[in-house]
Amino acid sequence: MKRSVWYLAHPLKPDEQYTVEQNMAHVVHMTRLFFEEGVYVCTPYHTCMLALDDTNLKHRAMGIEMDKAVLTKLNRIILVGHKVTVGMREELELIHSEGGAWENLTGLSDAKIHEYIETFRDNFI
Repeated sequence: MKRSVWYLAHPLKPDEQYTVEQNMAHVVHMTRLFFEEGVYVCTPYHTCMLALDDTNLKHRAMGIEMDKAVLTKLNRIILVGHKVTVGMREELELIHSEGGAWENLTGLSDAKIHEYIETFRDNFI
């Protein structure tokens, strides 16, 4: 069976609640959660943050360009984490402009995400 692959958007920059390291760890946690539910997701920005220097403007621009290229190819996005950031909003606007699929699961606990996937499983596969 051919499955859809979703772009998993998550906050990365530090804020009043979480550090970059905590956000990066949560991206991995969320990726695992979706895989365990049989939902295929990718997080190219996570790899970019590991490989590139986000404080280097050239590296940052390359990472954003690559993320947008992957996002438009997949044409589907799931928003997760504790809030929707400016970058996540831009990614969502890109998907809207392309007529793609989206799910906003920000602020939901793991249990609520599991429940949502169970209820709307066909949307994800």
